Formats: sequence, C-alpha cells, structure tokens
Amino acid sequence: MSRWKVAFPIVGNFEIEENFEIAEVTFSKNAARKECEAKIKIEADTREEVIRGAKERIENILDVIAFVRETGLEMGYPLVYQLNSKEVVQVAREREIHIIDKTHHRIIKKVYENLEPCFRDSPEEIEKTILALRWYRRGCFFDNPSDRFLAFWIALECLVGGKEEVELEQHTGIIKKCKYFIRKTVRDNDLRSKIIDRIEGINKLSIPETTIKNIKNILPNVDSGLEKKIRVMQKDRSNMVHKGVFHIDKIREHNGYLKQTLLEPLLKEKLDMAFNNFINSWPTSELRESLRDDYLEIEPIKQVLLKYPEGATIEEIEYGLYALTKRIRRPKDLQIKLEKLIEMGEIRNQIVNNKERFFLNT
Repeated sequence: MSRWKVAFPIVGNFEIEENFEIAEVTFSKNAARKECEAKIKIEADTREEVIRGAKERIENILDVIAFVRETGLEMGYPLVYQLNSKEVVQVAREREIHIIDKTHHRIIKKVYENLEPCFRDSPEEIEKTILALRWYRRGCFFDNPSDRFLAFWIALECLVGGKEEVELEQHTGIIKKCKYFIRKTVRDNDLRSKIIDRIEGINKLSIPETTIKNIKNILPNVDSGLEKKIRVMQKDRSNMVHKGVFHIDKIREHNGYLKQTLLEPLLKEKLDMAFNNFINSWPTSELRESLRDDYLEIEPIKQVLLKYPEGATIEEIEYGLYALTKRIRRPKDLQIKLEKLIEMGEIRNQIVNNKERFFLNT
C-alpha cells in the first residue's frame, strides 16, 4: 500500500486568515493560485481509492464549515501525488481536461445568440430549458455521485416533467389517508392487502408516467429500457431524498444513463433551432433530420464542404459539423476521417496561404 498526498482547491465566497487542520486535513492558502486548498495524506493501493477516500473525508468537513459560516463551498478537481522515500511524483488529474479552442468559441457564441429566437413564442419554455442547462452544468461539475444524480434528475424534470407529477405529489397525503381508512375498515386481510397494494402501485408507477411520455415525444428512438430505468431511478431518488438510502455504484450507473442517453439528446432536441444559421441560413432542421442516421459521417462532411467552394479549414469543417450533427469531434478523429475521405477520392486537400484547406471533388 502506497502513501499519497491529495490537494483539492476549495471554491466559494470565503477566505482563511491562517492555515488550520481538522481530522488530518490541512486547509491552507495556495499563494500561486490565490485560493484555498484542502490537503490530506492517505494510504491506498490505487489513485481511484485515494481520491474517493480523500473526497469523503474533506467533504464531511466542508459540510460543517459551510454550516458554521453559513456559506457555500465546493471542491475543484484534485492534484494527486505519490509519496516516495526521496521524491514526490505528481500523478495526472482525475479527469481529462476539456480544452476550449477557437472553434469552440465560435460555436458557443452562435448557440448563445440563437437561444432567444428558439423560444421567442414560448417564454416559459426558455425558462425551463435554461434551468435545465444550469443543473446539467452543475451535475457535470459535481464529483460526488449523489450530488451529480440529484442535479441531473432536476435537469430532467425541468425538461420533461409535467403537471400530472406535481398534482400527484400534492395528493400524497390523501393517498396515505385512504390507506389508513382501508386498514381500519376492511376486515378481510387478503382483500385489504390487495387494495393497499393497488393504491401503492398507482402511487409508485404514476409519478414517472408523464416523464416517460414526454421523453418519448422528444426522443422517439430512445432506449427500449427507458420505462424500467425511469421507474428505478425515481425509486432510488425517493429513497435517497426521503430515507437517506442509496447504493453508490447504482447511482454512478444512473448518472451515465441520465447524462448520455437522456439529458444530452433532450437538450439538443429542445435547442434544435439553436443549431440553425451557423453559416448564413445553413443548416436547416430538415437537413439535419435527413442526416440523422448517417453514422459514417461522410455525407455531413460533404454537405459542409459544399458551403466552402474555395476550400474549408479543419476548424471550419468542425464548426459546420457541429451545426449539422450537434456533436463535437476531437480534432485527431476528424483529421483521420478526412484522410480516409482523401484516400477514397471523395475530397482533396491543398495548402492555400499557408493553411491546409479541403475541397469536395465534383
């Protein structure tokens, strides 16, 4: 078992006057980055175990600090060091760093500018969608699986929740009274159990019905296991919130499903018009719909190059592809795809003004 040192930046509206230690966790100012750090030395076999153990210890202390000082605190991404006898070896960050390059700048600006036109005729929809985006962002930031799950679940409710769910939750008290009345008045034990089971079944199964229906309306080709998954997540969410009971591995699985299978596609469909007019009046929703099943991604690249008869840089192709397919590609992956299309004779490349440009072969 190795010894490790973990340093988490602590984000929030606070300052510390001097360094202090609680339960072997040292809180100090990082002079270089001008922020507070929480550092701990811990023994474990793997980096994953180190981070998990350090997070749990530090988060428990942060909860008390936030309560005493009445302020919000959050942990940033950690730096992990393995302590050897004579040297300190820095280990890579826990997650891949997402670079925001010039192409992303253009995409972000265009999507942001298109948000208001998306919902010009339905202001209540933009409020719900913006709120969903906010909880999605928070869920992506949270490392704690339970925090991430609750944030993603709120985002999902913002996008596809309905009045039926709210009304049913308001009638929970009435349902409880009905069950109490049945227990007191129905003497036949078997009949009483059947009636109560039926009422509980209605209570448990009806809450996610609107969510499932709304998801299918937006994503007709969604995962076939959606109904079962939503009901399981609803139950686990209720157990977490009302009973404080949850299984961490199961919650991690829920988070992957919520983010990749539901939230990202739902947000992209809700913001459909935000992907319009990237290049003059191009692309249209109809064009995007027609290319939905082009898994090889050859036709989208051709469509982008049609907009650039004088050749397009790889950045311009990436910009156009995002508008068409609503997906960001890694530059290396796109470069490999373009080289393959050159081999197939579909496109050609040429250096123009010291820049590589790609042309559609016609």
